[in-house]
Amino acid sequence: TPQQYEEEYDQRRGNVEPSKFHGFAYDGIWVIAKTLQQAMKILNATNRNQKIEDFNYTNKELGKIFLDAMNQTSFFGVTGQVMFRNGERMGTIKFTQFQDKKEVKVGEYNAILDSLEIINNSIKFHGKEPPKDRTIIQKQLRKISLPLYSILSALTILGMIMASAFLFFNIKNRNQKLIKMSSPYMNNLIILGGMLSYASIFLFGLDGSFVSEKTFETLCTVSNSEPFYIKFIIKDQKLMVIVGGMLLIDLCILICWQVVDPLRRTVEKYNMEPDPAGRDISILPILEHCENTHMTIWLGIVYAYKGLLMLFGCFLAWETRNVSIPALNDSKYIGMSVYNVGIMCIIGAAVSFLTRDQPNVQFCIVALVIIFCSTITLCLVFVPKLITLRTNPDAATRNRGLQFTQNQKKDDSKTSTSVTSVNQASTSRLEALQSENHQLRMKITELDKSLEEVTMQLQDTPEKTTYIKQNHYQELNDILSIRNFTESKDGEKTVLKNHLDQNPQAQWNTTESSRASKDFIEDINSPEHIQRRLSLQLPILHHAYLPSIGGVDASCASPCVSPSASPRHRHVPPSFRVMVSGL
Repeated sequence: TPQQYEEEYDQRRGNVEPSKFHGFAYDGIWVIAKTLQQAMKILNATNRNQKIEDFNYTNKELGKIFLDAMNQTSFFGVTGQVMFRNGERMGTIKFTQFQDKKEVKVGEYNAILDSLEIINNSIKFHGKEPPKDRTIIQKQLRKISLPLYSILSALTILGMIMASAFLFFNIKNRNQKLIKMSSPYMNNLIILGGMLSYASIFLFGLDGSFVSEKTFETLCTVSNSEPFYIKFIIKDQKLMVIVGGMLLIDLCILICWQVVDPLRRTVEKYNMEPDPAGRDISILPILEHCENTHMTIWLGIVYAYKGLLMLFGCFLAWETRNVSIPALNDSKYIGMSVYNVGIMCIIGAAVSFLTRDQPNVQFCIVALVIIFCSTITLCLVFVPKLITLRTNPDAATRNRGLQFTQNQKKDDSKTSTSVTSVNQASTSRLEALQSENHQLRMKITELDKSLEEVTMQLQDTPEKTTYIKQNHYQELNDILSIRNFTESKDGEKTVLKNHLDQNPQAQWNTTESSRASKDFIEDINSPEHIQRRLSLQLPILHHAYLPSIGGVDASCASPCVSPSASPRHRHVPPSFRVMVSGL
């Protein structure tokens, strides 16, 4: 009996610490014995040719007999009632709780009778409710903050209002020369593309907190179909076909994407987090995404196509950089727009990929990139036109090639073209200098005629010539050495007149004595007199009418003939003419 076992166990252990499992070992031996005994009875009753000694772990038939025999075993042992169900012992479970640093029994469960007994007011718990028997996992959807969505939506609405104002401005002034030359239809397409980009922000911000799961999956397709536009300033209505072709390519890519591998709503789970309120629960963050099986491949196709489109925009900007009409030359603004869109898209795509688990940060970055790119691009296209139309609309449509230009060819066959504009003051000054130069040349001609007359009078006879050489040679050289006729219009005549006035007696005395000693008057046009006159005139004419300054050759027949009438006169362009300042 159990009492006898307890007494004998205490005697045999002596001073050894008792084990709390010794009763289970004793009852286990009894279970094995009773099971084998019951199995032998079953084998004898069925008249089978098997024995217990034939048992092994691969013999399923004997194993089933042992299991059935053990389930039929029932006795009261040292540890209480011993009974099995499906190989597991059924007994009494005692519930205890540590209270004030000691173990207190608070209840008992009898598995055989399937009854639970709880001692009243014996269980004590911390808090307002009993502890959970397991960790409660609570799913929490990561959603976009409503204040953040409201702020970015307000900025988006302002951008759409600005785009609408540009559209109204472009339509209202479509007949203006400045707007007409900048292809208003293409500009309208740019504005519509910007407004669609603005509208995509509203779709990107909608998640499970605003719409249902079915609506969210529909939004995946709609938001992915928003056209991504790149600004091209194409100045020809015929190139509308090119824009239509680009749109057709976008539609083909999107249709193939949705048919072959459509976007679906997927829920991504993250690592569990403790409850911020300190409750005995764990938070499982979940996030909704629009994804498909081959998302990377489709995004690579779209990025490659749009990258080629931006390179094509840079090519157009480079090819139109030399257009002389400002209204048609937007290459600088195109380059700035492509640079703006390219850099912002690269940064935005990288940062949004790294912040997939933070929807607020991701939505803020994507929205700001769209707002910034669309706003800057629209402003670069239309603000310069608005300012030019308000200030000077004709300046932007005037061809710079029609302004004053001057081309110079270098000796090494290199041609450099310089375009200069001459103002009204410079033109007037040039005309005044040319007129003054012409007047001075006419004045020199008149002075030469006067000098010739005086010389002919002084050289009437050989005696006069000898007398002049002896007495007035120095004065004659002084007259012929006058260099500057621009200081006074009548300076040369004054000097010559003063010289003759100072020596009138010598002149006429010499003439009287010559005529008295000679009986005849030589002809003034004789070859001897002509040769003498030319000996004095030729040096003067040679310096006064140099061909390099617009005059005639020294061998011209008459000094009184106009330079333009001479057959040997060489016309020199005005840019090489210089003003004659003296002899």
